[in-house]
Amino acid sequence: MNKWKNILCSQFFIFAVSLVIFFIAAAFGWEKLRFGFDFVDEGYHMTEAWRLTVGDRLFQGHTRGATNLSPLINSMIFRMIPDLTLLGFRRIQYILTILSLLLLGTALYRINKQYWYQPLIFSIFAFTGSEPIGMFPDLNYYTYAHLFVTLHLSFLLIGFYLESKAARRFLLAVSGFFLWLISFNLLHTGLVLLSPLLCFYLLRKTKTPQLSFEAKDLFSVLLPVLLCWILFVGVFNISYLKNVVVSLRLMFSSASYAPGALFYVSFRFLECVCVSAIFLATFLFCLSRFRTLLLIPAIFALSLAMYFIMDTSLFNLLYLRLYSRFYSVAMWFAAVMTAVFAILFCHIAGRIMAHRPADKTEVLATLMMIPCALLSISMSVFSLIGACNVLYSSIPVVGCIGILILSLENVRARSYFARFIILLIFFAPFYYSTAWSVSRHSGYDVSPAQVNAEITEGVGRGIRTNAVYARLYDWIRFTAGRYTTKDDFIISYVVSPMVHMITKRRPALGESWIDLHNFTPEYLKTAITHMEKSGRDPKIVFIFDRRPALLPVIRLQEPIYFWWKEPVDFGLKQTVYLWSDQEISAPSSDPISQYVAGHMHLVDTLRLYDDVFVYCFLRNE
Repeated sequence: MNKWKNILCSQFFIFAVSLVIFFIAAAFGWEKLRFGFDFVDEGYHMTEAWRLTVGDRLFQGHTRGATNLSPLINSMIFRMIPDLTLLGFRRIQYILTILSLLLLGTALYRINKQYWYQPLIFSIFAFTGSEPIGMFPDLNYYTYAHLFVTLHLSFLLIGFYLESKAARRFLLAVSGFFLWLISFNLLHTGLVLLSPLLCFYLLRKTKTPQLSFEAKDLFSVLLPVLLCWILFVGVFNISYLKNVVVSLRLMFSSASYAPGALFYVSFRFLECVCVSAIFLATFLFCLSRFRTLLLIPAIFALSLAMYFIMDTSLFNLLYLRLYSRFYSVAMWFAAVMTAVFAILFCHIAGRIMAHRPADKTEVLATLMMIPCALLSISMSVFSLIGACNVLYSSIPVVGCIGILILSLENVRARSYFARFIILLIFFAPFYYSTAWSVSRHSGYDVSPAQVNAEITEGVGRGIRTNAVYARLYDWIRFTAGRYTTKDDFIISYVVSPMVHMITKRRPALGESWIDLHNFTPEYLKTAITHMEKSGRDPKIVFIFDRRPALLPVIRLQEPIYFWWKEPVDFGLKQTVYLWSDQEISAPSSDPISQYVAGHMHLVDTLRLYDDVFVYCFLRNE
């Protein structure tokens, strides 16, 4: 009996159980990549990279874009795989995520010499990849930020534990290279470059004897950042700097990125953070005070309560449903991570001010949290999805939470099986809700359960979608093939950049993402003038009267009423979809529509649904 008990409670057996959970999540995550076609965001991420491999040049014809250089990184992938499909693009992101998990797992093992828990706590990312929100599962500036911060911290932590100074400095330099890539990917995330300085200051103040980060180590991390930026700016010099200025000016001139729209405090999110902080504090109190017989029921009840709070937005008291169920789940996951940031930073600051020594694991966790917090702040300010951007550093944060829980004295004394149950109960409400949300949404497409068509040719090959999207996809391919050759230029708007990948035709304008709300008429006129001077006149133009995007709307099948509030959603729901609002109606006064009216004639029209239309115009010969 004792023999079987020892086996079941051994680190290797618990590791095997965790690995099974990880592989099951990975199998579903790999299959999930096939669902959902996106004409909008993913089309932009692919088109801006692909065009650099077929004749267009960086900053040539582009008057903006220097603040987001992820297309330059993606263009290297397109050069290696010229016929890369959307599914292949997603799979590369997924594979890179798994590799980053392996590297971070190696780093965490060096901290506490335990490996059994890692497949369990990272299982959610085996399902979602680097995209825990579930909106953009390809390689883009969101997922790149997530990958780079994970790789930066992995090499940094592994370098901390190397005895060879040469090997240590090399790995620290590699971590500095990935730190540079974070700022290269999105210019405004350059705030994260302060993290090595803050880490250096923290280790000086805490004086942790097991950890050393000398001035030479700091130099090793920052040197690649400095050299890479000098090299890049030296190659593109004035054209890059001018592009940065124009990009920022255009960004701040739009309604979406006006200072008043960027710098604001979401009190609903702060309410979620407060609730999450109470959950964390109560959970830690139970871990430190209760024995095993009371501990498991207590934390299970706490976890279950947290799940119902998330699922009902505290029984509608927080009104988080205004963000829709899709984003409310992501915001709760982001809120608990923000609460971890706040609690850990306050704890370390208190120890520093009281001149009390800090535990090595606490210091290492803080070191990991610093770049994640800086990245989250900078991304949240300059993004329309706001606080949800915290999730784009969630892999290292989850790793921190895992090692912090396992470092608690009352947890260390328990068996591997008991520790496994504790971690499982803690992460369960957040992981289940996230997996539920991601599995039922496919960006701007229908849910996987509602797909009824599969694309078999071209860039969308292997993607499962709805019949309307499949018909639109085939019509675009056929129409472009009928009227154009591969060297012709086209225009597609509004906000339908995937058309360029479907047709394999370059954008005539410097923009593939044409948003009439955020681009001023003067900017569009300048772009058209540059197009004409460069001899990039479009052969055909596709005009969508609205963005080709389906928006999910949750309807209750059996609403449950409470006397003090509106109906509460307890999961009895049915997902329906609406088209985006109409943005163009003929005749339109925007500069592109005026250009089309003066140089082109209508050759084909596709009715997608009721009053949803797509028009194709051919150039007058």
